[in-house]
Amino acid sequence: MDYTGKKCPICSEKFKADDDIVVCPKCGAPYHRSCYEKEGRCIFLDLHRSNEAWKDEEDDTQSEQENTKTKKCRFCGHMNDENAVACEQCGRSFIEYQYQNMNDDGGNPNQDFEGFPDGFGGGMPIKIDLMAGVKPDEDFDGVSGEELSKYVKNNTIYYMGIFKRIKDTGKSRFNFAAFLFGGGWMLYRKKYVSGGILTAIMAVLAMTMTYVTYFVSASVLDTVAQGLNQAYPRGYTVIDFFNAICQLPFDQGLIAILPYALSFLNFVIMLIIGFTANRSYYKFVIKQIKSIKAEQSIAITEGASDDSQVSESNKKALNEKLMEKGGTNNALAVCLLVCDLLLSFLPQFFIH
Repeated sequence: MDYTGKKCPICSEKFKADDDIVVCPKCGAPYHRSCYEKEGRCIFLDLHRSNEAWKDEEDDTQSEQENTKTKKCRFCGHMNDENAVACEQCGRSFIEYQYQNMNDDGGNPNQDFEGFPDGFGGGMPIKIDLMAGVKPDEDFDGVSGEELSKYVKNNTIYYMGIFKRIKDTGKSRFNFAAFLFGGGWMLYRKKYVSGGILTAIMAVLAMTMTYVTYFVSASVLDTVAQGLNQAYPRGYTVIDFFNAICQLPFDQGLIAILPYALSFLNFVIMLIIGFTANRSYYKFVIKQIKSIKAEQSIAITEGASDDSQVSESNKKALNEKLMEKGGTNNALAVCLLVCDLLLSFLPQFFIH
């Protein structure tokens, strides 16, 4: 038997091809002859008592690692870790879905994905790469594409493409979800600090707009409207309305125009959020992943006995932590939607 590359149980040095090796006749454990003579006996006496054979620890570790490689690449056949998002050998993405044709009996499709029916396009298979062309080992400011996808978790098709665009060109895109929902979108994406601050600001602004519209400017605007109805019995235009406001005294005109000024301010804030959301989310995700990696590395290292254990344990624990900390907060999104509806209808109770 060739023991080259295996470790001597006594000195822990790896055997070379020209080493003088002796093997225990009872359990089969290999030793350097000098180590065995120095010890004077086989050190695995417990194996002798139980009549068991010696097993190499590295072989056991390798076997355990192979047991975790349960995901087979359908392109090259290489076995990969169960949490891998792409093949380690050929780089093909595992996050790829192919719509099946209708069932043989003509029944409903097997499964829907992202809102599109199975068999979409007349039953023609459609492949969707949720990595949006990003390679698992592609570097994003010290974070890999695989780590990014695991943290983003939801709607990776959109965000992975945006992140690659930001990295490669420095340009982003307008985010309509962030434009419409602002702080709510940030909280949904687990940006709790900035999302909480922005939500509070927008809520105060919305309540201020409501109060000013119904309790401060309402009387002035009604007066203007009544005057215009008398001056233009057949109806008046928006230009006529604002011309009438401009003819009011300064303080009255300011009160009349205040709701529109607040609405414009609200719209400007929404635009700014829409234009900056993707870039700020990219920076947020990078920062969070680096923080998780740092914390997880320390935790795993303290409980590990060797480098191989650190590497394997760290990767698995990191993947779990990224999935846990990342993604979205759906419960909070529903709660914010309900609160927004309540705030929208709340003024009606005071008006009537």
